[in-house]
Amino acid sequence: MTFYCSNYYGSIQCQTTVTRFGDRCKLCTVMRVGSSISDGLLPDSMVHTAADAARSAEIEKFRRETESAIRKEVRMAK
Repeated sequence: MTFYCSNYYGSIQCQTTVTRFGDRCKLCTVMRVGSSISDGLLPDSMVHTAADAARSAEIEKFRRETESAIRKEVRMAK
């Protein structure tokens, strides 16, 4: 999952994407433009990475497949 650079939400409106909400892109960091909105504001446990999103998608897919299999078994038992 990608998010806009934190400078997108300010006056600079950078449209580069980053993998963590509230972070600045590498260009804005090097140019020392704007500031990261996540520094000290978001606890790391609340920030989701792309790996977390992929894992959540896998869990949801497994849940749906399991429910579908259970429904099929119930229909066949009737």
